[in-house]
Amino acid sequence: MSDIAKLNAAFHAEIGNVESPKGSNNIKYNTDYYGHAVSGDNYAWCCAFIWWVFRKCGLLTKFCGGNKTAYCPFVVNWARTYNQWVTSGYQLGDILLYDWDGDGMADHIGWCAGTSGNYAKSIEGNSSDAVRMNSQPFSKIMGAYRPKYDSTPSVEPVQPVNDNSGSETPVLNENEYTVKSGDNLWAIGQKLGIPYLDIAKANGITSPFVIRPGQVLTIPKKGQPVTPPADTKPIDEELGDTYTVKSGDTLWGIGQKYHVNYMKIALANNIASPYIIRPGQVLKIPK
Repeated sequence: MSDIAKLNAAFHAEIGNVESPKGSNNIKYNTDYYGHAVSGDNYAWCCAFIWWVFRKCGLLTKFCGGNKTAYCPFVVNWARTYNQWVTSGYQLGDILLYDWDGDGMADHIGWCAGTSGNYAKSIEGNSSDAVRMNSQPFSKIMGAYRPKYDSTPSVEPVQPVNDNSGSETPVLNENEYTVKSGDNLWAIGQKLGIPYLDIAKANGITSPFVIRPGQVLTIPKKGQPVTPPADTKPIDEELGDTYTVKSGDTLWGIGQKYHVNYMKIALANNIASPYIIRPGQVLKIPK
């Protein structure tokens, strides 16, 4: 079965699932994304729903290179960065992005299940508290992310290092890793048990955390302070304001307030997934 056929079937199977209670944002997609049950206005789940279905199908690397994100503007930036952004000719398998208020920032996301005339059939999470199939006019779509689908497995098996040791950990030595096709920082961090933001910092990599096959990454040791490379611009030089966390705050909400990608705030403050912050915590806000 092709990637698109598998995903399309999985998206259709989720239609009708509803938050419990309605209006709470408490639903399995959020629970799996954050690692625990969440609720409240700060946990919109339209993008987490897309992530969840790709993960269920074993195709995470086809969604933003495997980056874990519940932030629609991140999806737009990823698609544009990797030349996978289209603004016409929408088709089955496209990931549709919507800008409801016309401010240039994506507010909502859905799976294109086909088109009819000037309308797209869009399967959307967090649509009136449920997963629904909607008919959206092309005029409401700001553009679409068109992943590079294929019919081959999306996750490459880990190959053992040819050192006759029998180890299957893809590490050249105790602190290096060579990037393979399909890799991303989040997946590498999961594989090696190191927060991906620590790997990014150790290698001077900033959002959108682009890595390339053949690139050799320095892997920090667990639990040790991470020092960026000497030729990396110190993060403090790029910092603007500070912000004191209040009850109910989330990194995503703070990022919206300062017009800064929440992952940049996470990186500047060494905060890893699931991006937990606490009232009274003082955050550095990148410019």
